[in-house]
Amino acid sequence: MKKYFVLGFLVLMLLFALAGCNLFNSSKDNSKNMDNLVADPEFQFNTTRSVELNITSIDKYGFFYPYGHFEIWKDDPANGGTKRVISIRTDENAQFIKTLSLPTYYGSIFLKSGTIVQKLWVNIANSTEGSILDTFVCIAPVYPEIKGLKFDPQTASNDGYVFTLENMEDNCNGTTTITVRVCNNNNRGLSNVAISLPPGVIPSQPTNGSTYQGDENSYNVENPTNNPYYSIKFETIGEGVKNGQCDVFRYIIPTDDAEAMTEITIRAKAAQIIGEVTLDVDYTGTCNDSDGDGVTDDWDDYPDDPDRAFNRYTPAEGQYGTFMWEDLWPNKGDYDMNDLVMDYNVIEVTNADHEIVDVINNFYLRAAGAGFLNNGFAIQYPSYWEVTDIAADGLNMAEIEADNRTVIFFQNHRQVFEVSGDDWINTYPTYPFIPTVTWSVKLSMTETSKAKVVLPPWYLAPFNPFLLANGVRSHEIHLPDYPYTYEMNTALLDTGDDATDPSSGIYFRTANYLPWAILIAESCDYAIEMTQISDAFNYFVEWVQSDGTQKQDWYLDLPGYQNEDLIYQVPAK
Repeated sequence: MKKYFVLGFLVLMLLFALAGCNLFNSSKDNSKNMDNLVADPEFQFNTTRSVELNITSIDKYGFFYPYGHFEIWKDDPANGGTKRVISIRTDENAQFIKTLSLPTYYGSIFLKSGTIVQKLWVNIANSTEGSILDTFVCIAPVYPEIKGLKFDPQTASNDGYVFTLENMEDNCNGTTTITVRVCNNNNRGLSNVAISLPPGVIPSQPTNGSTYQGDENSYNVENPTNNPYYSIKFETIGEGVKNGQCDVFRYIIPTDDAEAMTEITIRAKAAQIIGEVTLDVDYTGTCNDSDGDGVTDDWDDYPDDPDRAFNRYTPAEGQYGTFMWEDLWPNKGDYDMNDLVMDYNVIEVTNADHEIVDVINNFYLRAAGAGFLNNGFAIQYPSYWEVTDIAADGLNMAEIEADNRTVIFFQNHRQVFEVSGDDWINTYPTYPFIPTVTWSVKLSMTETSKAKVVLPPWYLAPFNPFLLANGVRSHEIHLPDYPYTYEMNTALLDTGDDATDPSSGIYFRTANYLPWAILIAESCDYAIEMTQISDAFNYFVEWVQSDGTQKQDWYLDLPGYQNEDLIYQVPAK
């Protein structure tokens, strides 16, 4: 709430005579007046797009690669990128399907696996939704010691065939790829190759009935077969290799079974010419997994912690987004959107099974243009999570509520700034600058059920943040159309200037569908006191009137985007 001084009657008349002129800039553009702006009810003031990421991992031979590790970046890591979003791996089916939250103006992101970086394009459905469907080649880590075989390739000959156990490669996902080379010096084409398997072991790739593509020919796969013994068999399609030609046969089995092997039998047939050899095997997997959680150390963000494996960052690693609030709800304010300005960075920590373990909230309280009000701040987390503990809190102010989903981080912003009184904080240029406050709150989490693939925005980080007006718990101010919590005083809805209409899914909006809060996908500047956001940011109105399809990056500090005189400037030290 803004600080209004009791003025004499003549001073009031003078202010009215100014016809609403901005006190800090007499050249205000009235065409941008928020009171005249009408938004579409379907437009939710999103600066983020929910993007369904559907990724499949394969190996360098074209086989599906279960538990293949990759990273998603907002900028190109091969060219000095710094904005890593997630480090994760695919599932047992070599797939990863999750929803990411990206700035709406992003048309592409980057995927990194090992040293390979590829660009992923967003298929844009509308201003708030998109998807990415792609495949990547997973590159296993290379450790200092020799990878795979502990001996030179094993070779033996029989009846015009040369058989080589060429390699056994630890894929660092619990599997090993075995490579066998067969050369046929006979003048009849190769009919089939059978390679013995450990008892009961069925290779995961290539699958039974599939077509295997060797270096020279294609083959029908029998996996497994008992002809001529328990084995994987490759039947040649068309005429096979002959007269000194060779082909390569690869298959994947669990590393534990590969390590237990002591010998391997390989049989080749060309017409009635059959050759067979048995080779010794002495193999030890080489990928390091110090904590035994099934994630190799190079892919593990927590290599010494069996309960934690991966980090997911919002907006990105080391990058912040911004919350902006008006605090007079259900009455309209002055639309400077600076009654509370706070940056956020969220780290979701998951285990090897992609289950939530911790949520680390990094906050940066920058400004509070609230006069007599002392506002609080809270977040409600998804219904399929339970907050079990506050593991760390830099301010010692956080509290878990009875629903085990909602956490109040502070109840009075002045306590966070360590000030008293009722002055505006870091919004009025002539007032003293109050040092900003940065802190972290680590929440221990339990996953009570699996999340759906397609999620509403309040189930994606930074989740469902809300203001507690003057610290009153039941006086919640949410982002437009975000749900209120069980403690909300619902009698306040649809009063004052609020036009909440549950039947239409409209919450915390005016009759012109304007909000009291905006979530910005990236850290941004903010307006000075009593300056409407539409005057400080030159393309805000165009963005709203286009339903978010134009000037999606309106909040960035780009040439012509801001009215610099109306943007709060942090004083130089």
